[in-house]
Amino acid sequence: MNLRRDDVFAATAADSAMVVPVMALINTLALFSPNTTLVVLSVKLTEAEVFRLCQFATRLGLRLRMLTFNSDIVQHTVLRSPHLSRVAYARLFLPELLPDLERVIWLDTDTLVLENLTSLWQIEMEDSLVAAVPDDFIQKEEISDTGSQLGQYFNSGVMVMNLGLWRTENLMSRVWDLISSPNLIYEDQSVVNMICLNRVHLLNRKWNFFTRRFSCSCDFFNAR
Repeated sequence: MNLRRDDVFAATAADSAMVVPVMALINTLALFSPNTTLVVLSVKLTEAEVFRLCQFATRLGLRLRMLTFNSDIVQHTVLRSPHLSRVAYARLFLPELLPDLERVIWLDTDTLVLENLTSLWQIEMEDSLVAAVPDDFIQKEEISDTGSQLGQYFNSGVMVMNLGLWRTENLMSRVWDLISSPNLIYEDQSVVNMICLNRVHLLNRKWNFFTRRFSCSCDFFNAR
């Protein structure tokens, strides 16, 4: 693939319930990071829904790439939280789904992009498997279950994935082992934390900011 230096590739996943949030994501990318190509992993979207997303992206001038994700392969996985969907497990398969890319920025479907993603896309990752923001609101039990610790356990809603390194180290076999384990207690975010334990490039919290959790008057933007 011939890439320009400022080309950015991001990915998300959506089922029928997520079509409108993905449209909001597309809109913010078109406004603030128009040099991005968004890959949407389609989880049983109808032809009409795919057409709607493609037409919307085309109208805004954003490059969109649709890929089908067979969610049947994760139907056996853990799903404890009522606000989550097994669609979230799709991010774990990006190294296989995007063999032509060395890295990708994962964006949850409810993400709004308010800054150009080029500087995030170009960060030096060295031997880090992901770059992500620490999650300070996760339950202690979940952190303990992954072997991580507060300040190191990261939120997977926005992360740069070092796809080339995942493939080189054959980490997809580790993914399958973990999601198939009867001992798995928590969902996909903990799976990726276990895989990337001590191999995380921690990002400034501005890259994954929860408006419901923080006030704009706080100092979190200045914290790592």
